[in-house]
Amino acid sequence: MELLLDEKTVVEELINFFARKGRERRVLAGKLGFELNDIFIPKKKRSRLGPLSLKRKREYSDDHNCFGKLPQELKHKISGIGGDVKLVIQKKICASDMSANNARFSIPGIKGKSTDFLKEKEQSDLDIRDTDKKKRLIGIPVLMLNPSDLSFDSLRLKKWQMGGNHVYNLVSGWRKVAKANKLEEGEMVQLWSFRLNHDSQLCFVLVKG
Repeated sequence: MELLLDEKTVVEELINFFARKGRERRVLAGKLGFELNDIFIPKKKRSRLGPLSLKRKREYSDDHNCFGKLPQELKHKISGIGGDVKLVIQKKICASDMSANNARFSIPGIKGKSTDFLKEKEQSDLDIRDTDKKKRLIGIPVLMLNPSDLSFDSLRLKKWQMGGNHVYNLVSGWRKVAKANKLEEGEMVQLWSFRLNHDSQLCFVLVKG
């Protein structure tokens, strides 16, 4: 019996080897004198990409129907200096958002109607690159509102190509904003956009969940 088990172990290895080459397992088992049901064939491991992708999708959303309203106090403050308030995204603060090396706040997964916070010229300006050898994307200047004292921090909004998708990012000043808002990884936030009354400057404000 012990000899038979050792032999079957060898056969299992042979079947798995040829199966990876695309050969039919049942034919192989028959030729070797065993029933396929007698041979343990491990199932193919599930790809990690599927579950990981689903997890990432749960961490942000551009479905405007799922968001709460802008807090009334903040809405009142914005109405005194601007308008055209729009919800951009709700997401969890991820490790890269808090990384000193990255120094940026990513806005993934928005497209179509979700980008209507941008004017047509702003959309085209996001594709302009520097004239130096590196030809980096310049981005457009934006402001981030500090609700506590109605002060503003200057940032830049950039659009990067990642795979087949575009990801918007707030850079050049994001670390200061993250520190001022005492943001932590895993925390849920909402990003809202609005326009100043006097010059239609694009502005943002963060609301912690």
